Amino acid sequence: MDASLAFAAYLPWRRSTQITPLRTGGDVASFVRSPKTGVMMRCQSKYVIGSRGFRRGGSRACIDDGEGGGGGGGSRRGGGRILFDDDNDGDDDGPGEFNARSMLMSVALISEVQGALRTEYVEQADGSLSKTKHRRNNTDWRITEELLLFFLPEGFPDSVGESYLEYSTWRGLQNIISAMTAVLSTHALLTAVGVGSGTAAGVAAATNWVLKDGIGQIGKLITARMGFQFDADPKFWRLFSDILFDAGLSMEILTPLFPNYFLLLAAVGNFTKSVSMTIGMSCRNSVLTTFVKRENLGEISAKNDAQNTITNLTGTGLGIGLANMLPKRPSAHLATFLGLTAIYSFFNYLSMKSVRLQTLNRQRLALALDTWVRAGEIPAPSEVNKYEVIIPFKRKMLVDSPPLHFGVSLNVLCENNAATLKRLRNMYKNEKYMLCLDSKGRIQVALHADAQHSDQLLAMLHVAYIRRKLITKRNAEQCADCAPWTAFFQRQCRLPAGWLQKNISEHERHLFEKQGLEYAKKHLSSVKGKLEDLDYHTKTLLLAPERFRADW
Repeated sequence: MDASLAFAAYLPWRRSTQITPLRTGGDVASFVRSPKTGVMMRCQSKYVIGSRGFRRGGSRACIDDGEGGGGGGGSRRGGGRILFDDDNDGDDDGPGEFNARSMLMSVALISEVQGALRTEYVEQADGSLSKTKHRRNNTDWRITEELLLFFLPEGFPDSVGESYLEYSTWRGLQNIISAMTAVLSTHALLTAVGVGSGTAAGVAAATNWVLKDGIGQIGKLITARMGFQFDADPKFWRLFSDILFDAGLSMEILTPLFPNYFLLLAAVGNFTKSVSMTIGMSCRNSVLTTFVKRENLGEISAKNDAQNTITNLTGTGLGIGLANMLPKRPSAHLATFLGLTAIYSFFNYLSMKSVRLQTLNRQRLALALDTWVRAGEIPAPSEVNKYEVIIPFKRKMLVDSPPLHFGVSLNVLCENNAATLKRLRNMYKNEKYMLCLDSKGRIQVALHADAQHSDQLLAMLHVAYIRRKLITKRNAEQCADCAPWTAFFQRQCRLPAGWLQKNISEHERHLFEKQGLEYAKKHLSSVKGKLEDLDYHTKTLLLAPERFRADW
């Protein structure tokens, strides 16, 4: 057979060995494991696999597993070395004749995928993990896949309707024509007011003006791959987008103070506003959906636009009057702008707090499950939304100790320790996630490639049990029944940094993991039923995990 990367498994060790090659490109490399020691031996060169052993031309390479004994004509046992039989005389001719390399390796423990990247984890002799990354051999396909992840919803095409791609194609062509007509219309407007008496000057002025807007459009691309976060936490991101929009307006307010930097300030302002509008529009439907009771999202959206139109027109009229009343100093305009922005932000916060989302993101689910573990009940959506923290820039979730990292890579999960990975794989062999309370006081959760939303709910219930268990262990008398939204809990019951590392042994951490899994599996059906009774959306959880997925 042609030279290709081949993995050979000797099961069991026999003179006549069955070899199963896997073609992935490169030289021939053979991996052979001793059934007694479990050690993998690897030899690599330009070999051709024959029926009686490894050959290169008329030569044969044999492998020694250190068990003693002999064997001829292919493989033999004897000193724990890789033997090379060049002349078929049964003697070890040494590896030098073939310029071959050998190394000790272990069986691949587990693998994970992240987009087009596949990582295999292998145990080293010192107990650590080494990882080998593979990408698709077809570079064009890899680029295409990255573009799909950038421009299409996660999970496409299964996550969207059948006509989504057709709709997006026609909309894209429409936008191209729209941008072309915008340049022509801007040129006409600037010419009408006397900017650029000549044709070339008018086009240049229009081009510079549109370029300012074009730079702003680039900002929309930055947010393209963050869409799943907007779905998970629309109230937080809507507030964040409005703050960005105000920052963009501030750049434009500053242009009279720095006229020489007009294009720069205007471009930065437009860039920031474009990012803001993309985020805001992404969150808009998630908010409006909460008001739908008769499949009337279109009606609600249309009326929302009508309300925005009349209020914007009213504000525009008031703004014109206020601008005429202000002193003709840029500083006066800036001070008035900042004052109005503060009032606007306060009203915006109140509007987002009034929204009652029935979807379950990581924060709302953590609050609901903590109440279940603590009191055996699930709070109503209105109560959970009431206590949810949505303030940007100073965000601290009420239930976030120990910190949770959801959907992590395997080396992060096990802290690059092969023994830990083996223990977790054995413990979670029948589950679609693995949870580890690591030595740094963090809860790490890795997801299986086939994990469903019910598996994620199980993992979050597991996390809730461990968090409440640690809180109770630290201060059982005062914190066992204390709700996380109380001021006392935030002052006295939150786990301080470093407490877990100093007070919880490795044995206790493993015990909490095991007890938490048993608790979560026992209560999963009850929790899910209670959530559904309260009209929470349990078919889709918006937990925004990282993109790593493992296979075990």
